[in-house]
Amino acid sequence: MASVPTYNPNFYAKYPREYWKNRSILSIYEPGSTFKIITAGSCVRRNLAQPDETINCMNGSIVVGKYRIRDHKSYGLLTVREIVAYSSNIGAVQLGFRVGKERFDDTSDHLGLDPLRISSFRGSQRTCFHPSSEWPAVTLANISMGQGIGVTPFTTGVCCFSDRQWRIPCQAKNHSETTIK
Repeated sequence: MASVPTYNPNFYAKYPREYWKNRSILSIYEPGSTFKIITAGSCVRRNLAQPDETINCMNGSIVVGKYRIRDHKSYGLLTVREIVAYSSNIGAVQLGFRVGKERFDDTSDHLGLDPLRISSFRGSQRTCFHPSSEWPAVTLANISMGQGIGVTPFTTGVCCFSDRQWRIPCQAKNHSETTIK
């Protein structure tokens, strides 16, 4: 795993501590709209929506509990594909509610967002994905849009290579274990 800025470990004391960090496993961020692909894919995979099915995006505004969630533009009807293409928050929330929090939790585990599995790498941060039993409705809405969840570049990579039939096992090696010829 590469990390920038780099430093020479033989002279680590000459570099700021911040350079020593492996950002791919230590930097947690909210994935934001890129996570809408996961929401839509989870819905389609479970046959809860079809890619060309039209979803009412409610002219860009929905109330969940006591919170109003808005789109950046007032969308009316969008297909599932368009929800992802146009990054509709309301469409993602509608799809997330179709999936439901328990099935969404299963999807996160299936994609490798299980914090216990990811944190098995020495020094890695746990993802911020709380059990679905702790989610109020607004949490499901936020997670459907990629907010309220924390991932690392490493966990994002695991998601990219996860599939229902196969998963590429991740292995970490110390540089000292590598033979250079």
